Amino acid sequence: MRYKKAPILEAVLEFRWQSTKSMEDIELVLSLSAFEGFEKPKRRMQISASFDGDAGKFSHEYRQLGF
Repeated sequence: MRYKKAPILEAVLEFRWQSTKSMEDIELVLSLSAFEGFEKPKRRMQISASFDGDAGKFSHEYRQLGF
């Protein structure tokens, strides 16, 4: 069947893999001219927080999981 207009106007692709490269190395690759037509990748962060009401202490930590 032929369409006058493409039925898909936009697509989202998600790739997952375990990389031996650091986030800085990956960020350098994503800044190459081959990717300049794409939206800049958004960082994916994991945030952990805890609160000790008795001691009145709050702590948090975060790490970048990817893009």
